[in-house]
Amino acid sequence: MTTITPEALVNELVRAAPRRSRVFEAYGIPYCCSAKRSVAEASAEAGVGASELIAALEAADRGTEATLPGGPCSLQEASADIAEAHHAYIRGELPRLAMMARRVAQVHGNRDERLARVDALTGELSRALLEHVEVTETALNHALEGEQSAASGSRPDETLRSAETLREEAAGLMASLNAYTDGYTPPDWGCNTYRAMLDGMSDLNANTEVYFHKVTMILLPRLAGDSGAPSGSPS
Repeated sequence: MTTITPEALVNELVRAAPRRSRVFEAYGIPYCCSAKRSVAEASAEAGVGASELIAALEAADRGTEATLPGGPCSLQEASADIAEAHHAYIRGELPRLAMMARRVAQVHGNRDERLARVDALTGELSRALLEHVEVTETALNHALEGEQSAASGSRPDETLRSAETLREEAAGLMASLNAYTDGYTPPDWGCNTYRAMLDGMSDLNANTEVYFHKVTMILLPRLAGDSGAPSGSPS
């Protein structure tokens, strides 16, 4: 890992650890291959102290991965965990990845024709994942508020089937993205935006794997009446 000092170059920091791109984006600092400025220079232009920027970059380096819940919890606790660890993340990350996928396809599509497909797959994944989030949140809200499923216009089994269909679609799209990007591995010629996109896709894949486990194995069975039946089983 590249040491972060005021003299370190922005583009080299992101090339060494693409997840740092999120920090530079938050401060409005360009970080792609032409961004050959030091942290001190970039922070001064952004109107922020170099020490603050470095602290944010170091915090990004220490980022923790999503983990499975350690034991039994209430429906309200499970709902809060999913909303904080996954729904907020998915809603915030998908627009960022979609923007980068479009930019990378436009700039580098002539070098790798697969990038146009990566762009399209990212858009399809955004739709499927966001729909899954909406379905899950609607079911949770009704359950937490003690509403009858009839009031929402759908029965519990319909909600379960809808969530499972969207999960399968999203999982298939993630598998396709993995294949089209060689396991989220950037080519030697890939720019920093390209590398940041693939790093983000890899993180998204890890987060959604945990998310789908929590929803399928913990949350949906409770919404179905604590039957323990898998979400895709017939009623």
